[in-house]
Amino acid sequence: MQFGISTADAGDVKLSYSRGDLLLEFLDWRENLIKVRFTDVIRFNWTHGLDDAVRQDTCYRVLDSPWTLTDLAAEGNTVFCHYKLCFNACGTLDVACGATSTE
Repeated sequence: MQFGISTADAGDVKLSYSRGDLLLEFLDWRENLIKVRFTDVIRFNWTHGLDDAVRQDTCYRVLDSPWTLTDLAAEGNTVFCHYKLCFNACGTLDVACGATSTE
């Protein structure tokens, strides 16, 4: 996943979900407001703790995710991706969706 954003030392993370869209807003390390929209969301989870098994200040796509593999059959031909966004200052966002965009 290449959004051209950094989650390192980010703060003031906000999530809003409506009608299958998840909007993520946060202040990056330079205090710039970053907005990422995930559309056709089938699952998401915010964890306040951090996973010691992964780098804690990065974003990446989870390959062969059970989240997307299980839901593929139910949703027809839509290709879903599972992304993990690690905010070392506050937690981790997992989201499985059909598309993403930055605003």
